[in-house]
Amino acid sequence: MGGFLGRRRVWVPALAVWLVFGLVLTAWVANLTIQRYALPAADRIAHATGRTAPAGMPGDFPIYPGGKVVQGFTSVIPGSAGVIIDTPDPQAKVWAFYKAALTRYPWKVNLSLSAPLHEISCLHLSNPQLSCSLVVDSSPDGMTEITFTWVPLTVKPR
Repeated sequence: MGGFLGRRRVWVPALAVWLVFGLVLTAWVANLTIQRYALPAADRIAHATGRTAPAGMPGDFPIYPGGKVVQGFTSVIPGSAGVIIDTPDPQAKVWAFYKAALTRYPWKVNLSLSAPLHEISCLHLSNPQLSCSLVVDSSPDGMTEITFTWVPLTVKPR
């Protein structure tokens, strides 16, 4: 076998150099992409505000009895925020509490799903009108975690 393929001592090292170059280029592009797009996007998704509810949380939101706010957060959407509440009570008991509590004024349930997540989408009927979402799930530490988020339906002019 003659020609280029017959010269293994030439093309095997060339192939190895080409593969190493490809791996280095891939790692560089991946790092650049993460630095340029992923980190700024993640930074805009949510900002933790500590162990208290952010300003703008509906004052009449029913906090689960014995539940403790463990994290507040805000989002890039003006007025959008949320809280995470933990309780040692079973998920079924917490879910039953919120299914009943969010059917009373000023709350109006739009949608209630119990599979695959326990989620309630509702409206807060007072001014300003808010679209709210509540998810009840198990946390890794064995607690029941309640995530309540709200978004204003109308954006205030600047």
